[in-house]
Amino acid sequence: MSKPYFNSQELDFLKSLPIPETGYLLQTNCGAGEALAQFHELRPRLDLQGVEPSDSLREAFGRHSGHSFSACVWKEESQEEAESYDVIYLSGMKVGDVREPASFKELLDRYRPLLVEGGFLLIEISFANDHGVTSLDRVPWLEKNLQQIDPGEMAMAWHPVPSKERGILSLWKGGSR
Repeated sequence: MSKPYFNSQELDFLKSLPIPETGYLLQTNCGAGEALAQFHELRPRLDLQGVEPSDSLREAFGRHSGHSFSACVWKEESQEEAESYDVIYLSGMKVGDVREPASFKELLDRYRPLLVEGGFLLIEISFANDHGVTSLDRVPWLEKNLQQIDPGEMAMAWHPVPSKERGILSLWKGGSR
């Protein structure tokens, strides 16, 4: 079995979210399936789907004999099976993907329609190579971008993980929880 994707802090955060027991989960940039394996441990009855553009990582996912679950893994998002998802996990996002208000809004506009009412959009943001970030607890540009979100439509929680230089932004469709 490969190294776990989420550390214990991240797992505690994910466990704290009211993610449904059943439904559909989509992960972008799913790699060889490490995060999907941990999602399966958290919610074994979720139907797992992934998008991985790298041929070699998709092949590694298919060869991985340690997976105790099945999942559909696609090369492109247009190949997804479900029309809507209970959870969408955008992994491997860089600061540049979400720093500018227009790019953040574009990201939300792209994935929000794919969520069921009450569904979760989890955005993993990596700060590893962004020397302008001085604190993962308070990221001014992220706070500014989040002000664009109508609180009646989506609510959010931010979970920084300093040891991994990344954070997980959780947005849920349908307002405050």
